[in-house]
Amino acid sequence: MTGAGPISAHVGSAAREAVQGAAGYLAAQVGPDGTVDAPCESRVLESALALQLLRYTELFPRSLTKVRSFLDNPNSRASGIDDVIAAAALRPPLHTSLPASSDAASMTDQIIGHFPHFTTGRKKILLQAVLHALGAASVTQWPQDELFDSTALQGWKRTEMTACKVIIAHALGTPDRVSDTDLAALLPSHGPGEICHANILVHLLALTALQNYPQHRGTLNAGVTALARTQRPDGGFSLTRDMNTTITGMATAALAVAATNRSLQRRSADALADIQHSSGAWTFSLPADQTDVETTFFALEALHLTDPARYADHLRRGCDYLSDMQNPDGGLNNYAAGGISETSHTAQSLTIWAAHHPSRYTAQINRATRFITSHQRQDGGFDLNWSASTGNVILRVCHGLHTALATSALVPEQRDRARHTIINSTRYLLSHQNLDGGWGQQPDRPSDATSTAYALTSIAFTSEGKNAATAAAGYLCDVQQPNGAFNAPPDTYSPRPLLLDIKILPTIYAIRALCSHATNQFGSM
Repeated sequence: MTGAGPISAHVGSAAREAVQGAAGYLAAQVGPDGTVDAPCESRVLESALALQLLRYTELFPRSLTKVRSFLDNPNSRASGIDDVIAAAALRPPLHTSLPASSDAASMTDQIIGHFPHFTTGRKKILLQAVLHALGAASVTQWPQDELFDSTALQGWKRTEMTACKVIIAHALGTPDRVSDTDLAALLPSHGPGEICHANILVHLLALTALQNYPQHRGTLNAGVTALARTQRPDGGFSLTRDMNTTITGMATAALAVAATNRSLQRRSADALADIQHSSGAWTFSLPADQTDVETTFFALEALHLTDPARYADHLRRGCDYLSDMQNPDGGLNNYAAGGISETSHTAQSLTIWAAHHPSRYTAQINRATRFITSHQRQDGGFDLNWSASTGNVILRVCHGLHTALATSALVPEQRDRARHTIINSTRYLLSHQNLDGGWGQQPDRPSDATSTAYALTSIAFTSEGKNAATAAAGYLCDVQQPNGAFNAPPDTYSPRPLLLDIKILPTIYAIRALCSHATNQFGSM
């Protein structure tokens, strides 16, 4: 649908009030140490694997009862994938019918075959291993060997793919495919009682693979003991306990943009500065051992918006880390230099390079701009990266290109390409606005606060989108909760295409969007 319906004549003052309410809610989530506690909601995938392990080890009967109750609740399931996995874990199946085929490869194709992404091959292997482990399907053929190659991937992905290899090898009755090196990769390198790479899914897969080796029963029991401590109040388990560092960076930047509670911003920024790694990067959570571009960007943006002079050294080291991560094609991968470049992380790096020190990073800025603009689709959109919402990548692209255009770093060719890309993205968004003023995750999907915030932030500073932006701000004001928060369906992929729900994210994005709109339309807030 195109065009927006009637809008409030007082949306300007309403937007200010909405920002104040949301910022107050967000500030209340900041702890005494300056960090935001951002737990990840329970998911069916991890809960089903946990159920199987708890049932196998018989160590924690109360935990087993609680996770079974979680999976038995239809409200726990967010997708067709969840229906299949929950039904398998709770044998006999509930009211959901499993696909007709019992072949894991065929079932996997039915479930995620439509997801076009360079990681799809690995995700199919993951799901095949899970379906076999839960007794939902049989593995009938060995996947292509190159799909197990994880040498260029992040640490937890290497463990994940090795675990899947072990599970599938034993499923086919070919344990000789598992080398001593493979088995060693599944044994804990972390401390006792800790979760492997702070990633509960990887921890679960490694333990599931170790079930095939009775000599490692002690390791298995210790791992399940650590797992039981991560069970959430609703009885389920999630991908990871929290993403506190990532969310603290995002929240601090949002509070800075809202120009509220400077002492709280400083406390949070100091907390972020204190945990910067020697490489200049950050990890998504303190227990994690893998740094990444996305968390590093959010931390750097928070430091830059809070006090660029105070954190100048942290900013320089962080931007240099991003520079080291840039690939020859101008793009960046989230985890590893040399990994496949993605638009969203390239745009984030462009943003902070241009905001912090454009003259120092002129070459990087131009290479990143070239990469981003060359990956726009003809319709003005971009392929999905880490979000189910088309607006997520567009937001990051428009933010990065707007920031770069405000500097003198871009050469004329890249300046023209940046303007053209922004215009095309704006027109794409305007053509898919719903009648209620909002946007959905995909064209013609119902509006939600997060997708609307993505779009509003992207179009807020364009004259072409003025009326649409006002309508979008009105939509956000209308859906705000009485406590100041915003709710929306989860849109974060991790791992792709499985959704991860972090309840505070819609509020953070809504603050940024409404501040962008109010600043542009009505001057400084």
